[in-house]
Amino acid sequence: MYTAVRSYTHSGGPTRMFLGEGPDLFAPPPYPPKPTIGRVKWARAPSERNMWLAQIVLAVGVALCSLPLLAAEPPYPASPVIGGISWDRSSHIQKAPGSDLWPVTWASDGSVYTAWGDGGGFGGTNTNGRVSLGIATIDGTPPNIVAVNINGGANPKYPATWGCSTCGKTSGIISVGGVLYAWINMQNGSTPDSKLAWSPDRGKTWHFSSWKFPDSADPRFFPATFLNFGRGNANARDGYVYSYGGKWIWTQGGTDNVYLMRVPKNSITIRSAYEFFSGFDGSGNPTWTMDISRRQPVFTDPNGVNNKGLVNVVFDAPLGRYLLISSHRPPGSSIKTGLGRLGVFDAPEPWGPWTTVAYYANWLGLGDSGALGYNISTKWISTDGNTFWMTYSAPSTDQFNLIKGTFTPATPIAGSPPTPPTGLKLNVRSGGN
Repeated sequence: MYTAVRSYTHSGGPTRMFLGEGPDLFAPPPYPPKPTIGRVKWARAPSERNMWLAQIVLAVGVALCSLPLLAAEPPYPASPVIGGISWDRSSHIQKAPGSDLWPVTWASDGSVYTAWGDGGGFGGTNTNGRVSLGIATIDGTPPNIVAVNINGGANPKYPATWGCSTCGKTSGIISVGGVLYAWINMQNGSTPDSKLAWSPDRGKTWHFSSWKFPDSADPRFFPATFLNFGRGNANARDGYVYSYGGKWIWTQGGTDNVYLMRVPKNSITIRSAYEFFSGFDGSGNPTWTMDISRRQPVFTDPNGVNNKGLVNVVFDAPLGRYLLISSHRPPGSSIKTGLGRLGVFDAPEPWGPWTTVAYYANWLGLGDSGALGYNISTKWISTDGNTFWMTYSAPSTDQFNLIKGTFTPATPIAGSPPTPPTGLKLNVRSGGN
């Protein structure tokens, strides 16, 4: 591995070094040599001038191939609690080739429920058991896990609800009160409908809302993920269920923000019960509105966020921090965000204020292949809050990927406020106005 180290000083925050990782992160030491350019063949004997030019081109090519991907500026100051992340490459688990997405939730029955798209799920392939969307359970503790297809896929427990080729995807799933809920991309247009689906029988059958997003009040807003707490969403901060979303747009920019909405946990299927984060009052408490057009972002990145505000947010109870995981785009580019452009952020509340834990240029050497999501299950967070397991997928690694990460504590910087204590839970409020 070869890395580029760059420092930055964020307005209002301390200086922190971030690494841009090279393309050989999975290769064990000693790392392979840097890439070289193939031999130049000539039709006739080259002149001295041409030989000189060829040597320059060769040298420049080797130098460019050896450079790490260009790093972008993190959008928030460094975290005062978490100093960085150590990734255990030897822990990497791969299953279900051809299936992607893999949002996760810890259900009240103790299992982790997950969903995949365009494949056969666990035990299947890209063609064997292929469905548009499938549901599975994962039991055990990584790396010792047992996965079973529940709805659809290869050898499922129950027949597929989404057995057609392109009729649904989900990037967000949650278990509340013994019921599974998911935001479903209906895949029915260039700006598709997003509907709420729910299963009262642990994934066997599913019901769909009559209402949808986007709606006439905002023709671009698209809910994507749920904020997950503990088992069955136990220890939630209040009586609401929170969802994050953004605009349906494939090319990213600084105005593509992440928004937050909430609904009473007993009214999740009722559209009129939803309200949207709209800012703060004079005392710094969050304000909420039923008017979707008045919503305000809770997270923004000038380097872009994934399509439809696709971020994974979980509550790390032992650390008392909300963790937000997202991807961004290469500097100066309008392409889809890259899987290797991973950003990890933390905050004391679901709406912030966010600080930066890590911001990579080429995480795991995965480059700029379009990110399809990263997901942490609260079941797989250690009792001290420092170790976790995360799923991820992209077209370049189209399968179930699971890897272990470990947080390192932040190092106090001279002149900065003391680091808040860890291992403590926050005193929750009623949720604002």
